[in-house]
Amino acid sequence: MPRTQRRKTPGPWNARPLATAALGLLLAILPAAGATRDRFVPGQPWPDTAGNTINAHGYCVIERDGTYHWYGSEKIPGKTESQKNEAGVRCYTSKDLLNWTDAGRVLSVSAEGQHPEIRDAGILDRPKVIFHPETAKYIMYFKLYPPGAAGDTKGTDVAYVGVATADGPTGTFTYQGKFAGAGSPNGSGDFAIFRDDDGSVHHIAVRKPDKALVFGRMSKEGLRPEGGYTVMEGIAHATEAPALFKREGKYYLLGSASTGWNPNPARMFTADRLAGPWRDLGNPCEAVNPHNKLGPEKTFGGQSTFVLPSPWSSGEWIAMFDIWNPADPVKAGYIWLPLRFINEKPVIRWESEWKPWQPVLRDRHVIAVNQVGYETGRPMRFTAPLSGDGTDFIVRPSKGGDPLFRSKIHQHVGDFSAITAPAGEYVIEVSGGTLKTAASDPFLIRPGLWKDLFWQPAVDFLIDSRSVVGTHPSAFGGCPWRDGTYYDAILPALVLFHRADPARIAAMPRQIDWHADKKRVLDPAFKFDAKNPCSEGVMEAVRKYYTEIEPPADDAPDVVKLIHWGAGYYLVNPATKDPSQDPEPRRIHPQTVEQIAYVVWAWPELKQWLPRSFYEKCRSFCEKNWAPSLEVGKWWAPSTYLTVEQITGNNPMGGRLHPYKGRHAPGHSIVPNLLMHEVAKRDGLADPDRYLAAAVMQAEWIVKNLDWNDPRTTKGHRMSEHRTIPHLVWLLQNYPDRAPAGLKEKITAWAEVAAKRSANLWDIRRFDDGDHWTIPKINDVGNWVATPGIALSASWVIDDPALKSRMRQIAVSHADAAFGRNPRLAASPHKPEMGFTGIERGWPLGHKNDVCARLELCRGSISAAPGSEMFPFNPEGAYRHSEGWVNYGAAWCLSLAYFEFDKEKKTVPKP
Repeated sequence: MPRTQRRKTPGPWNARPLATAALGLLLAILPAAGATRDRFVPGQPWPDTAGNTINAHGYCVIERDGTYHWYGSEKIPGKTESQKNEAGVRCYTSKDLLNWTDAGRVLSVSAEGQHPEIRDAGILDRPKVIFHPETAKYIMYFKLYPPGAAGDTKGTDVAYVGVATADGPTGTFTYQGKFAGAGSPNGSGDFAIFRDDDGSVHHIAVRKPDKALVFGRMSKEGLRPEGGYTVMEGIAHATEAPALFKREGKYYLLGSASTGWNPNPARMFTADRLAGPWRDLGNPCEAVNPHNKLGPEKTFGGQSTFVLPSPWSSGEWIAMFDIWNPADPVKAGYIWLPLRFINEKPVIRWESEWKPWQPVLRDRHVIAVNQVGYETGRPMRFTAPLSGDGTDFIVRPSKGGDPLFRSKIHQHVGDFSAITAPAGEYVIEVSGGTLKTAASDPFLIRPGLWKDLFWQPAVDFLIDSRSVVGTHPSAFGGCPWRDGTYYDAILPALVLFHRADPARIAAMPRQIDWHADKKRVLDPAFKFDAKNPCSEGVMEAVRKYYTEIEPPADDAPDVVKLIHWGAGYYLVNPATKDPSQDPEPRRIHPQTVEQIAYVVWAWPELKQWLPRSFYEKCRSFCEKNWAPSLEVGKWWAPSTYLTVEQITGNNPMGGRLHPYKGRHAPGHSIVPNLLMHEVAKRDGLADPDRYLAAAVMQAEWIVKNLDWNDPRTTKGHRMSEHRTIPHLVWLLQNYPDRAPAGLKEKITAWAEVAAKRSANLWDIRRFDDGDHWTIPKINDVGNWVATPGIALSASWVIDDPALKSRMRQIAVSHADAAFGRNPRLAASPHKPEMGFTGIERGWPLGHKNDVCARLELCRGSISAAPGSEMFPFNPEGAYRHSEGWVNYGAAWCLSLAYFEFDKEKKTVPKP
């Protein structure tokens, strides 16, 4: 569905000098003059700055004095790989790795006076160049096969390594002879040249004829091996196309199998020493190249050739591949993809296009803002992590003009909440001290910003992520929403979202066509993707939903149709199991039943669109299955919680992970019991007081048993924490005479701990007072987007004005963090163009496509956030697991609803 996108003045990666503010976004290192490319497009034609296709294969890339040099074998037009088809080595230069200028042929087969061994070579390819500081020379190494050799060279032929040198990086290179490498009289095939941390240079090569991978140290002048070669123990036989790099003291080798010109699966190994033993890490590639439909099993159609350290992140590399085209080698293409370590596992994920990120320049002020904007009347704060106390800042219109606000930075935070500004787009400028003056990303200031810019994407996400009928015909987890679970709280989120502004919800565009969806899924030709955990019985349930549950009104708002979908699905398929190694079995979980209670409670506001029969089924379902919700859940007790040390390891998703997974937030039954109390009174059901008594008992248990200083009792419950404090507030506000003793003080004590742990430059609540800024090991963004609702609800019952005000600041700051005010200076959505407005930089790392819940197909998906590795300000730090989740979407919907409740009456309304 088309959505209006705000056209913004582009913003910077870090913060730009004022002189360049009007020049647009610096998406990478400053581009070369006249350059037009601002992103990598793997597998597509790559022209140089003159418009000619880059012709440099089997290549390497080196950087010298701020310029990158790409050296590759130049193929002769019209000749195949089975012919003598190399003209020599060509060099291209670039300032940004994107836009390349042809620097010419730096080693020519046909140059006048060229040595016969070069002139008559059968093969001259895979050039690798290093700068040799001992001789101040540039040394080029290349495969040099004797005359007559071509693409079908047999392993018993003698294969050499040629060596050439030059005084400068663009040559001309002069031939210095050859050697038969690998310690074999037959020489070596594919190879890499690797300079280690101690300056030693090593030749890593496929030995002929046995195809073992070996390494040997080069002589001091770098022209010949100085001794024997050593087998690299543990490297799989016939590993070709080796590319070597080093990370945190460990060696990593990327390579391929040996299948001629045909692609095969990539291989990756790691070791503490070059000699090994090397450990097989498997194939690091993920997803599919849509241009040729090839995935990891064929390395996207390419073969490894080089790995370059990323200039924009210390935790990232660029994996470089050739796409060979033996029939027309000149048209052979290139694939460059980010190589990142996700939970210590190397991952090369296909991206059809990706943008490099400029390194954060620490010679100027850095300004982190909410890239979308700020709502009039709410706290407006930003972080300047490099700016000292007393540094001046101003806020002015983005297109220029007089400042509307002036103030100073305190403890790296700038506060402009007192600004009086008409609705519009603005920037912050920071100046003073030893750092260069800089301007922020542009952002909006306007009334109603939350509803105007975030409500529709939130609804779009829950439309698109529906199981079976959404944007993918699957049901990962077997619940109404893909990747949903019994504790996802989507129905409560939708009900409260509707209650926040029913008129606004009713005015939203209608996208869900219940009858069209029914026709589609009941068609015998409909293909359900059942290759996902917990898919058993899903299609049967969906068919029952469309044939046994009376439909919503055709004109019902999408939010109401989503409520009908979620509750209706559970009515016909209530028993579920969380697929991420949850110890709880498949069953009707109390939290599933509690979700339906919200629908029953909200019936008076929904009945104009939902049939009475639907309501009666929902109410009967709750009555029949309610007994466990009258008790204190066994998993609420801190004695069941794992310590931080017990959750170390590589798996960021599965396993018990309690409480960090967020499955059993204490107090999750309190509000549902209060709702059922009201329903029982309204409908004349038996014993309504039992529900109220249970809610009071559960709140009393929390008062007596939870210590907020233990972070596992609060932030440790991740995105589900919104079921604890807001539930206690709901009880206190609506049933003050029945609230247990000490409840108000307990809520205030939570706020005091939250305020203490948020006293930092990001206004972000840390996990603990020690090493953990974020929840250990796990993606923290769900907690960030849930915190606004939690903090706002707490503010409604706190007496201390300063603490009340601080809760309101924290509520906004966590939303700000999700949209750019964080150490990575990136917004949480990986694909912000799918639904969001005004985001300059989405999260740079996405989850693998076409697996799990396929949430990459959904508009409005919120993906990830920095972990402790990037705090307090280390944007180059390692990434956490990056994957959207419908639970995050639910938490964000709830917070958006609470922003509206807070604006109106500082309470959740009754129906």
